[in-house]
Amino acid sequence: MRKVNDWQLVVLSSFTMLALLHVINKINIDLISDHSIIFGDIAVGTIALLLTRKYCNTQFFYLRLPANLNRFLLASLFVFALYYLNGGTQNFHIGSASKIFWGTLSVLAIGFGEELFGRLFIAGILQKYGLLYSAFYSSLCFALMHLSNFGNGQSFGGTSIQVINAFGWGFLAFAIVKYTDSIIPVILFHALLDSPMFLTAHTHHHASGGSVILGILFTVLTSTLCVVAGIWMLSKTPDWLLKEESEFRLGKHLEPLLVKLGLIEKDEFDDIN
Repeated sequence: MRKVNDWQLVVLSSFTMLALLHVINKINIDLISDHSIIFGDIAVGTIALLLTRKYCNTQFFYLRLPANLNRFLLASLFVFALYYLNGGTQNFHIGSASKIFWGTLSVLAIGFGEELFGRLFIAGILQKYGLLYSAFYSSLCFALMHLSNFGNGQSFGGTSIQVINAFGWGFLAFAIVKYTDSIIPVILFHALLDSPMFLTAHTHHHASGGSVILGILFTVLTSTLCVVAGIWMLSKTPDWLLKEESEFRLGKHLEPLLVKLGLIEKDEFDDIN
């Protein structure tokens, strides 16, 4: 039987997860249909754990509490700054008790499912090619999966913002996992960042073309900050620029820039070439 290579596994599993979420969303049972996000993401997270166990079980190392409190606190500052920049504290009106209960379950389920699939499994499959490679491509895969929302009735502008934001957050989340040696913080951080959509009594208005463009530009800015912060965190991890197994090394193109930015020493760059 022909062995599935890493990228085939990434693509096949991504489409399978999207199909699973679509099927669960169509189930005509009141409890499930009303809270399909919860059931869908719990299913995704559970399958991600099974796939991780089969294909990259060393990733289970990250299923623990953060090893370094100071690093966890610093990562928390980055995330709270991102939460503030994205307007998480603006017009914050608490919803009903029912909305808070189901909203809390929803954001925790989303964090559980998306982070275990994106940062534990996909990143684990690609990690042998190097941390920068894995960070970039696992985040890109995570972002592109959000394109499915465009087919579910979301506007092109809204989908674009979501895709760009998902890439930036994905890169930062990957770095936080490596920086803190734990995936638990990013599950909770992910829930925090999604909380305004599920826990508050916001009234949504149709966005004008100008506001969508500004939203895209602002999201590009915040996502760029996420990537910069992520690279800085990765630079503090051991062996972050180890040689990769693939012929194409993302690090090979980024390393000269990182030297100029002062994130690594030139001698260190020379050693890995």
